[in-house]
Parts: sequence; C-alpha cells; structure tokens
Amino acid sequence: MLKLKRTILVSFAVLMLVVAPSSSYGKASIYYESKDSLFLKQDDQITKINKDLKHEQEYITKEEKEKIINNKKNYEIEGQNVNKEDIKIVNNLLYVKNQKLLDISEYNDYNDRFYDIYEGENNHEDRTKEREASNRGRRLKLINLGTGDYIKREPLAISINKYELEDGKELYCVFMNVAATPRAGIFSNIVIAEGENVFAYELGSDFRLSGIYSNKLGIFITGINSYSPTGIHTDGGCVIHVYKSNNDYKVDYIKDKIEEVYSYCKFMLAAIREDKVIFMGEPIKDTKSFYELNKVGNIVKRNEIIKKNSYGECYIDDNNQIYYIDSKGVSNITTGKFIELRKHTRIKHGDEYIKFNSDKGYPFIDKNSRTQVPLRVTMEQLGATVEWNQDTKKAIVTKGNTEVEVKIGEKYIFKNGVKIESDTKAIIVNDRIYLPIRIVMEAFNQEVSFDKDTNTVVIEGK
Repeated sequence: MLKLKRTILVSFAVLMLVVAPSSSYGKASIYYESKDSLFLKQDDQITKINKDLKHEQEYITKEEKEKIINNKKNYEIEGQNVNKEDIKIVNNLLYVKNQKLLDISEYNDYNDRFYDIYEGENNHEDRTKEREASNRGRRLKLINLGTGDYIKREPLAISINKYELEDGKELYCVFMNVAATPRAGIFSNIVIAEGENVFAYELGSDFRLSGIYSNKLGIFITGINSYSPTGIHTDGGCVIHVYKSNNDYKVDYIKDKIEEVYSYCKFMLAAIREDKVIFMGEPIKDTKSFYELNKVGNIVKRNEIIKKNSYGECYIDDNNQIYYIDSKGVSNITTGKFIELRKHTRIKHGDEYIKFNSDKGYPFIDKNSRTQVPLRVTMEQLGATVEWNQDTKKAIVTKGNTEVEVKIGEKYIFKNGVKIESDTKAIIVNDRIYLPIRIVMEAFNQEVSFDKDTNTVVIEGK
C-alpha cells in the first residue's frame, strides 16, 4: 500500500470555544488521545479531558506535553511549491527538471470542447511582458477541434506542489490555466512519478486544494470543486481517494460512492485514523451525516447526525466513537454526551503550570480584578505547607523562614507578624479557601506578573 512520508504539520480545523468570564477562549482541536483521556490543543497549550466528559479540562505538565508531541501521529503531509525555474514544456510535455509529468497537448474546457494547444507568436503589447517572463515566455493558441476555429489564449500559467513518498516516488499536484476564462480554465492534475513510470489523473476544472493525507488505505486529497447545477456558481467539498490495486493506481471521488450525497453539497474529510476515514456531508440542509471508509471500496453510513448549523472539528477515537467540537464545547455524538469547555486563568511557576481540576478548584478573577486561587493546591505545589484554623478562620502558609497568615474576609495579611495591607480579601467559595495570589506570593519574595495574551499569572523566584 502506498504510504506518504509523514512530515509533522499541525493543521487543524478552526473554531472558537466558550469562555470563562475572566478570559477569551482560543482555537482548539482534539490533538491526541490516551486510553482514558482526550488532549485538546488550545493556542500554545495542551489540556486534557476524560473521555466520559464528566470533568472539566486540566492543564498538563511540561513533561506530559513533550511526550504527547513526540508520540503524536500525523496523517496530513506537507508539500512544497516547485520553483517556476524548474518547470518547462518541451514538445507539449510538461517537466519538473528532468521528470516528465504530463502530456498537455489536449485539454477540454468547462463545456467539454476539446482543444489542441500549440505555441504561437508573441504579438501582445509590452504590458504583458512581465507576465510572459513569469510563465517562461510561452504564448499559446487553441484550435477548437469541433469547428476548426483558432482561439487566442493567455500564457500557460502553471503551479505545481510536490510531495515525497516513502517508497522513492513523488506525488505532484499540477494546476494549469489554459482556457478562455479563469473560472472555466483552471485544470488540476495529480501525478505519481518514478522515472519513466508516471500515473496521472485529472481532478477537473477549478479544483482548489485544501490538504493531502495518508494512511493504510491510501492517499486522500481534499479540496473544493465548483459546480453550476442551476446556472449559479456553487462550491462543493471534494475528497479524492488514490490507492493501489493490482500494482496500478486507482482514483475514487468519494462523493460518487455515496448515493445520497449530491455533487455540490458541503462535504469534507472529518477525521482520520490509521485504518479508517470519516467523511461528513450535508445531503439535507442544516443536517450533517457521517460516512466511514474502513477498507478500499467499502463506505458505510454511520448513525451519527448533527442537526444544527454549526462548524467544528471531528475526531474518532480507539473505540470508533466520534467527538465533535464546536462553539459550545465537546460532544461525543456517538453516545450523546457533552461537556462545555471553559478556559481558566493559568498559574505558571518557572517552566511548570500548577495543575487544577474540578475537585481542587480553579483560579478566577474577582470583582476587584484580582486573581484568586485555591489556597492549598496552589501553595503546596509551590513547596509551602498550609494549615487551617477553623475557629479563627485563618490559613497559615509556611515556606522556609517565612510564615504568612491569611484571614478570611480581611483586606490584609501578616508576614512573620508584620501586617501588610491589601485591596482585596481571601474568601471561601464552594467550601474552598481562595486567596489573592499577588500579595501572598510577594510576601514570599516572588515576582508576579500577568500575561494577558495567554491569560497566565507568571510567578518567578526560588
């Protein structure tokens, strides 16, 4: 089976998540999974949630993040644009350097009229010279083989993306503008080449490439095709499956394999694993259906349906369950479970983030715009000891030779017996003690700053 060389390229679908009052929520997607957890990539951070969707997400440690990044499997591959200097046409054959790709002597336009392409004289004005130079100075004319009429053409515009394959072959996506109007004349081809052995397939006119993926089932090329079913120009999602069969390459348009999906409906590759691919389409307005390819030529419709006009990212886990992230949160649409995602203020000490969860509590911003943090979990992770006196409603925090006394409801603290005034007070929320972090940390000779771009309280000092 053909496999592509995996190149680490983090590319995810884009969405906005709901926020806690203290911050904005960044773009997120399911990035990785373990046996019991899903890991979400949010901006520059990775958090995790339990697959049962019963608990809020937790921030992970630096070591956990590095382990996840190193172990993550990537199915999307990265190509590179071929330099125009390396593209040439000799006797109607298209080359990249010395690699032959396509015979471009005949092409059909949007109305299926066939044309013969040949080099004509350059009789255009000076204003076209710069464009001619960028297209290797070639001026083309077409002969309509049905009428014999000559049709003048603009220079042949070519753009090629190159992808390396593990077995020494190369995959090229070739885009050429050869017809009378831009809308009707951008032809796209895929080419798999190894020396003189070349497999080429035309993707059609006005195809716009989105991405290329690979797994055990072959190569999946995603993009947008344009259609005019009613005379009005319409864009429809497109997924092309390239695979090997009997030592030859085959190509399937996935939508053509699904009877209920019409050609110009919204359609996309939704999720991919090593041995299966999930597609999502809208055969009915505002209703998204899911289809699974688990072996070549076998596409089955799944039971999951989303009956709302929302856009997000899908993920399929080890148990063949589909998760969907949109602006409201994460849904397991196989089981019907849902969790609303909230982004809490983070506390960073050195290179580590203090770990909070729903049992220990999360930081928040109070009405005085001060960050309140759960006392015990915060201070113990910073190496201090915490004692609580229920009778006096005081917390005693000790580290080294420093003792800080925090009394609930008072706008002051004591450091080694010396009173320090504050503009906010420690409080009890849901039976947990919360304290204003800045004044307490400064009492332990720590420097405290706030990074508003990442919603992070940064603590520096020993």
